[in-house]
Amino acid sequence: MTTDHIIQMLRSAVVLTIVLSLPVIGAAFVVSFITSLVQALTSMQESTLSTVPRLLVAAAVSVCVAPWATHKLVAYTAGVFSSLGQLTR
Repeated sequence: MTTDHIIQMLRSAVVLTIVLSLPVIGAAFVVSFITSLVQALTSMQESTLSTVPRLLVAAAVSVCVAPWATHKLVAYTAGVFSSLGQLTR
């Protein structure tokens, strides 16, 4: 196993982490932005008004994205295990 293989495996792990986290983070960002905009326009400064919708949307998106994320993780793990078998020779 060379350092190039290790760097490639770590790089793909970081990219996969970013790709899997983007839907949840993006949805939470959009909800936070809309909530902040509504609070600024209406002069309402309620802390639970900004936290609860963001948590609910993050949970809903996590549930919706779970099958896709699981498929991606299983494919990545299978690829890592198959490459480890080839690299130890």
